This record gives sequence, structure tokens and C-alpha cells, in this order.
Amino acid sequence: MKKFFYTIFMSIIFICCTFLAAACNSKEEPEPAAAPDPKPISGSFLQSWLCRDWTYSRWNQEFAAMKELGMDYMIIQSVYDGSFLQGKAEAQDWQSYTRNGYLGLYPSEIEELEGAILSSQNRGDALELALRAAKNNDMKVYIGLLSDDRWWDFGWGKPKLPSGKKDPVTESYFAAWCEYNGKLNAQMIHEIWNRYGKEYDEQIAGWYYYNEIWNIDVACRQTDDKAYATCIGNNINYFLDAINEACPDKPLMLSPFFNDTVSTARQNKQFWIDIFKVANFRAGDIFAPQDCVGGKNISIDELDSWIGGLKKAADTEEGLCFWVNNECFTPDYKPAEVSRLIEQIEATETYAEAHIIFSWNHYYNPLNAPAAKSYNDELKEYLKQRSESE
Repeated sequence: MKKFFYTIFMSIIFICCTFLAAACNSKEEPEPAAAPDPKPISGSFLQSWLCRDWTYSRWNQEFAAMKELGMDYMIIQSVYDGSFLQGKAEAQDWQSYTRNGYLGLYPSEIEELEGAILSSQNRGDALELALRAAKNNDMKVYIGLLSDDRWWDFGWGKPKLPSGKKDPVTESYFAAWCEYNGKLNAQMIHEIWNRYGKEYDEQIAGWYYYNEIWNIDVACRQTDDKAYATCIGNNINYFLDAINEACPDKPLMLSPFFNDTVSTARQNKQFWIDIFKVANFRAGDIFAPQDCVGGKNISIDELDSWIGGLKKAADTEEGLCFWVNNECFTPDYKPAEVSRLIEQIEATETYAEAHIIFSWNHYYNPLNAPAAKSYNDELKEYLKQRSESE
């Protein structure tokens, strides 16, 4: 009898230890970001050049006007903007460039960002004013990180290699820049979170990946040995690793574009599937492609193939949220008719879990341009009618 009870006792101990060990060894997955309420427009982009010198009162006005339209999110496209003058070496040799200057929305202590021109307000800390005003208006902010204009010298033909180098995936100028850029953005994530995370945790919705990826010709034709997909995926992973270390519950959002003269929609879909195989996106991260109706003059009829293809690519990444960034400007960078924006929203809502726009703040906002009042009023009426009919 003693032996029987001893056996039962030891079995219970063994089972408890097994469960305890499994719990200790398992990786805790971050909670997916809460899905936005289904609405025609959940947020809008704001570029730093427009808001750098805003007062706290002006930030409050902006958030209040966005909230009146039913928006939840402001996406600050970048908090540091770097300008570089090309050197005498090959264009892709990013280290040969001369730094022309940085503009910043907060006073960074990162050596690379020293000497930036900052806001005239709040001792240079415009980002704190934005977060404080967001808190006051019960709004949330996606924080975009570094704009480095050297990005635009890549993506044309196969990645160039320094003399004596052979592997474009690990030894090209682009591979080296992706590593440099990823590490610098990772530093910024840690710095910004350490600086603002405790006080403004609820206001920081997540992070925005600034580098605008497009349907690169050789990548879409599969003639680059997947160098671009691998380098870009590795670059994104620096962001994701830093977020996992600093604030794992905060999603990363990215918003690529496409040009229908460069590739087919099917080729673009495959390019993104290749990137998703490398980038370690998590449940709750947000893939929000631009619809390119404004910037690249894509027709409404083409959106099914392009946005639908990108949705299929995103579906290969479990838990990745799919939003659509609808553009409210014309190819000559003037406000688009609101009726056209409505068509874009309604043409893509089959695919979109949420819609954001580029950009109410710049094109429809009467606070910035009194002539935009008619656009804002028309948009407000449409949103009101949608809300009443749902």
C-alpha cells in the first residue's frame, strides 16, 4: 500500500515539474495590437516639416480636428530626416556621401544624430508636445523613425558591389546600408521608448517603418538572387528585434508603394512573399500598402489586382494585419476630389481591416490651408452618413 501511494505521489510531482518546465522554457508571444474599430478612415500621416515648430496649442487643435472626423491615429512619418550630398564615388557607396544635415523632432543623444536642427518649441522636443496633446485628446500616435535620403539611390538594377566583392546579399553597398540603417533605427526605438514610454505608453500606438519599399524591377523579375528581399527583410528585423526588447506589445507598421510601369501585380506579390520569408513579423504588425492612385496615377479598376495581390502575400504571414493607405492627392500634389477618395476607400475595403490616408493633415485640413475647408466639410459629411448607416 505504501508503495502504491508513493508511486501516485511521485507521478503527481513529475507532472507538475513537466508543466513548470514547459512554462519556463516557452517564449512569451506579444499580444496582438487591438484591431481598430471598423470605420472608413482610422488615421492619417503627418510629415515632420509641417509640424516641427508647432506649439502645444497647435498640436491640440490638430488632434481635436482629427478626432472630430472619427480618426484614432496620427502617423508621424519620421522624427529624424537626414540629408546627404553624393560623393565622387559610385552613387550606391553610401559612405562616400557628405552629411548635409539632420532635422529632428526630439533632442537625441545618439552620436550619429548630433547637431540636428530641432523645434523652436519645448526646448526642441516637438515629439513630447505631440504625445502630450494626443493624451489630452485620447488619441494615439505611430512614431516614424529615420528618413535617410540615401535610400532612394538603391533599388535600380542589381545591387552594386565594391571592388573585389562577389555576394550582393552580404557584400553589396545595399546590404551594408541596410545593416547600418537597421542598427541606427534600433537605437532610436530604445531611446524614444526610454524617454517617453513610461509616461506615454497609452499614446504610443506603435512604430512606423520609414523606408518606402516598392516593386523593384530585378527583384520582381527574380533576377537578383533575392538579394533585395533578403537585405530588406534583414533590415526590418533590426526594427522588430528592438521593439521586442523595448516594448513587445507595440506593432510595427509599414506602407510600401508600387509602380505599374515597373512590374506586374503578380510579380509584386511574389516579391513581398519573399520578404515575408525573411522578416520576422509578429501577430499584430501592420502591412498597409499605399493604393498609389495619387502618387502613381493607378486607376480605381487596377486596385483589385494590386491591393488584392498584396493581401494574398500578407496572408502568408500569420497574424499580420492588412490595412490600406488611400492617397488623397493628385499626381501634381494637389488635393484630390473627395469623391475620388471615397471610390478608393470603397474599392479597397474588401481587403482592408482598416484605412489610413495620406494625408488629411496635408491636403484636407483647413487648419493648414483655409482653402481646404470645402474638402474637409465634404469628407465629414460622407463619414457622418457612413456612421449613421452602420
